[in-house]
Amino acid sequence: MYDVRNFLFTTDYPMPSVVWKYEGSIENVGSVSTKSITIPHNLGFTPLLLGAWSTNSDFNPSYDISNYIGAGVLQPDMQLNECGADNTNVVVEAFNGSSETKTLYFSLVAFVPSTYRGSTPVVSDTTKYQFSTSYNYPKIVKEGVVNINAGSIATIPHKLGYIPQVKVWGPNTNGRLSSVYYMDSPASLSGAYGPQIDENNLKIQAQYSGDYHYKIYGDEA
Repeated sequence: MYDVRNFLFTTDYPMPSVVWKYEGSIENVGSVSTKSITIPHNLGFTPLLLGAWSTNSDFNPSYDISNYIGAGVLQPDMQLNECGADNTNVVVEAFNGSSETKTLYFSLVAFVPSTYRGSTPVVSDTTKYQFSTSYNYPKIVKEGVVNINAGSIATIPHKLGYIPQVKVWGPNTNGRLSSVYYMDSPASLSGAYGPQIDENNLKIQAQYSGDYHYKIYGDEA
């Protein structure tokens, strides 16, 4: 079998399909308070969200929706508190730790979970191309869903012999499906939650009990 890393596109592997896009903001978040908005997605299933957020309308700087930003010099006063989905809605919540009223900006896309078998909407590409061989596309070599109890670790073998790109979604504290922070391979899972990837396996340590969706891509991390 050929090496999937040598191809920008190959029909031997599926590619993630964008089924929903949304850009918005949470305005006038008061000092030291939270504010959330609920966005109907009308998909009929719980989507897998990807996206970015920022405290500036030009998204400079921007942060991945899955990343937890701890205390430190680079920690913004305004942060994304939650970005999760259920069968009906996407909920986005912001926390403002400053003494001023602020706005949080976000941009989202959604993929189909591997368990869904129904029809999906077509979302237009802003480049006017649904597909172009001039660009590289993430090629899914393995995807699925695994149920994990809180604190437990699930091991999913991929046996690629190199560290691939991976994305994981799991339940958050409100029970909605959210993008899970990605831990690099050298990091220890001891005392931490989230996914870890190495040359042979994907390991996921669950913070909350429930279904964890994963996509392992053929491209290297």
